[in-house]
Amino acid sequence: MSIKMIAVKPLKYRTRMIEPGKHFRVKNAQEARVLVYLKKAERNDNPNVKVALDDARAVVGMPPLSKDSDNIKIWRDKYEAQFGKRPFNGWSIEQLKEKLA
Repeated sequence: MSIKMIAVKPLKYRTRMIEPGKHFRVKNAQEARVLVYLKKAERNDNPNVKVALDDARAVVGMPPLSKDSDNIKIWRDKYEAQFGKRPFNGWSIEQLKEKLA
């Protein structure tokens, strides 16, 4: 029985490096308990992946993605309409506002 997990810190599990916020599966409940105890990963019992990712990002201290995702889409659409090309995905809302001004 594999258990869904989400990484909280960078970790190495079964010869692969897993970045924070990435989903993976562990082999059994004992391995899941060890990773949770070491604060390397959290169980992902939440079926909504976006909420689970936001929860993991909050544990690490990163801002959640879902709060800005709808808002930033509006600003990206405005940028594309004004300049005729897609904006750089790494730009924040503030940077998009600056470029549009």
